Amino acid sequence: MRRLCLALLLLVAGCSKKPETPEERVRDMVKRAEAAAAEGDLSALKAFVSERFRGPGGQDKRELSGVLNYHFLRYGQVHTLTRIADLKVPAPGQAEVGLVIALAASPIENVGAIPDLHADLYRFDWQLAEEDGEWRVTGAEWRRAGPQEMLGGE
Repeated sequence: MRRLCLALLLLVAGCSKKPETPEERVRDMVKRAEAAAAEGDLSALKAFVSERFRGPGGQDKRELSGVLNYHFLRYGQVHTLTRIADLKVPAPGQAEVGLVIALAASPIENVGAIPDLHADLYRFDWQLAEEDGEWRVTGAEWRRAGPQEMLGGE
């Protein structure tokens, strides 16, 4: 549970030129969140989560932040490799993104390194909303993923 919550926030941060389309902006958000996770920047990760966030167990942003704090203190840096499996913008200001994320204690150079690193694989399905000009995670579900999902198959 703690790793799952961490991974959720790992994928949420930063500063860069704003892409133009909603899809480009969501992809940019994912990249910035991954960078924040690599730097261990918990404050930047929390900024990607909406105050309205609700997890599958009813977790709110405060509870999720507590889990992340604990995880960073206990385990230190977590390395990720992320693949956007699907991305939809069903209405203005709303988006849905499916992510497959590998989590490991060591840097993940490429998909082929995942078995040797004993990386954990998860599938995240996020609901996003635009708030103050930024995409933020308002809801999320997750489950363990199989290696084929990281490679692009379901």
